[in-house]
Amino acid sequence: MSNVAIVTGGTRGIGLGIAECLARDGYDLVLGYNSNAQRAQQTKASIEEKHGVRVQVVAGDIAEPATINMLFGTARELVKTASADKLHVVYIHNAGLTALTAARLLGLPYGEPWDAHLYEYFQKVYCHSFRRAINLGKATPGFSRVVAVSSVGCNACQNPTGLYYEAPGHAKASLEYLVRVFAKLLAKDGITVNTIIPGPIETEAWDDLVKATGMDLEKFIASTPAQRWASPTEVGEVVAFLCSPRAAFINGVALPIDGGLHLGPVQ
Repeated sequence: MSNVAIVTGGTRGIGLGIAECLARDGYDLVLGYNSNAQRAQQTKASIEEKHGVRVQVVAGDIAEPATINMLFGTARELVKTASADKLHVVYIHNAGLTALTAARLLGLPYGEPWDAHLYEYFQKVYCHSFRRAINLGKATPGFSRVVAVSSVGCNACQNPTGLYYEAPGHAKASLEYLVRVFAKLLAKDGITVNTIIPGPIETEAWDDLVKATGMDLEKFIASTPAQRWASPTEVGEVVAFLCSPRAAFINGVALPIDGGLHLGPVQ
C-alpha cells in the first residue's frame, strides 16, 4: 500500500508532530505552511532523512482556494508516482489563524474589525476551506481519512470556554459540526471524518497567547488533571491511529487529547 498525507500547518507545532508520526508510519507527505520557507525546507530535509519518505512543502494561506488546490494537486502527483497498487490518502486540517489576533479583538464592539476576523476564521479558514478540501479529496484516488483539529472549549460539552477565543471558537465549533455532517455523508464510501481537540501541547503558539493575555502558564498547568504539557508527537500518535486501518470504524467523533482538561480544573 502507498500512503500519502496532506497536513496543513505541517512544518511546525502540532502539525509537525502529526507529520513526524505519519512519516514514521510510511506516509509520503504534503506539508502546508504560510510564510517561513526556510523552516519548511529544514522540516522537509529532516523528515526525508529520518524516515526515508517523500516530502513536498506547499506555501500559501489556507484561507485562499488556490492553496487548497495546490495541496491536493501536489498530493495527486505523489499518488501518480506511487509504486503500490493500493492507495491510502489522508487529509489533516490543522492550520488556522493565531489566537493572538483574536485576543486583541476582545472587548471591541461588533463591527468591521471583529466581523472581518470572524469571516476569515468562520468562512475561509475553516468552513470554506474544509468543504473545499473534502470535495477535492473525494476526487483523489485512495482518499479515506480526514482529521480536523479543533480547540478546547469550542463545543457545548467542554470546559473551559476561553473569552479571548471568541471568534476562533465560533469557527471551530462550526467545523466540529461539519465533521459530523461529512462523517455521516461519506461513511458509505469508506471515508471517516473525525475531530481531535488538543489541550496543553507544548508549542510556540502558547508564547503568543501569554503575550496577549498575561496568562500564568505555570498556574494553568498546575490546575489541569495531568499537570503537565503534552508533546506535539503525542497528538501525532492519536492522528496516526485515526488514519490507520485499526480506526476504520471510528467516525464522526470529537476526541480530546488534553490529559483530562475537558473535565475542568483540579479543585
